[in-house]
Amino acid sequence: MGILADFEDSIGKVIEGTFGGIFRSHVQPAEIARVCAKEMDRSKKLGVGKVYVANFYHIILSPRDGDALGGLMATLKSELETYLLAHARENNYQLPTQPAVNFVTDPELRLGRFDVVGETMSQAEIDRELGIEEIDLAPPAHISKVKEAIVEPVVQPRSSALSFDGVFPPPQASLVSTFLGTIPIDELDMYTIGRKESCDIQLEDSAASRLHATLTHDESDWILTDNDATNTTQINGRPITTQRLRDGDIITIGTTQFTYHKVERDVL
Repeated sequence: MGILADFEDSIGKVIEGTFGGIFRSHVQPAEIARVCAKEMDRSKKLGVGKVYVANFYHIILSPRDGDALGGLMATLKSELETYLLAHARENNYQLPTQPAVNFVTDPELRLGRFDVVGETMSQAEIDRELGIEEIDLAPPAHISKVKEAIVEPVVQPRSSALSFDGVFPPPQASLVSTFLGTIPIDELDMYTIGRKESCDIQLEDSAASRLHATLTHDESDWILTDNDATNTTQINGRPITTQRLRDGDIITIGTTQFTYHKVERDVL
């Protein structure tokens, strides 16, 4: 199945045919996806051995089509971003950040007509465009020693098998991502993952929460915990709360994917 067919199938499953009723005589989601992909192709710029493309896409609709989309806009936005990421990977395009989509309306457009304009932006520019404000919840500097206890969620292991008392060294492993490369995870007892600047693994991903997930470990394995993120952390396509990682697991956080690789320690 091609990525456009995957997109259509995903949309159908999420909203169970609702789009068919709303867009039967107006704008079709699959057509929006096709035009977004064409705009990505059109934006190509050649670098040294790489092809760079736009990462932010304005989808311009007529006011009536915008009203018809209504509460389904967030769902379509997320699915289009996932589709554009897949299109970039399929064509070996380089993106400065994860792709992002924004819907706007133009009173000069007639019903059923739309346009797509792609731009290259930094994550900060994308956040400003989408109206995402970073709120610093950190306590004052004089109580920085208790910052973690106040601001960060406490990870409660589900059983003694998931506990960590500081005796065992971190298991040797790595996370591999198309955008972030290879990230070794073998020095800290805990890694935080999210958009927040203080996270050990910071993501420039508007679909990720500020403190999305946490990695802790026991004697032999790393354990991934979702921190009640808006877009739930997934392992191998399934939402998780807390799960022990196995070599080759595919972790999805927002629209960012990592492959987990475990390195067995040498036995002396």
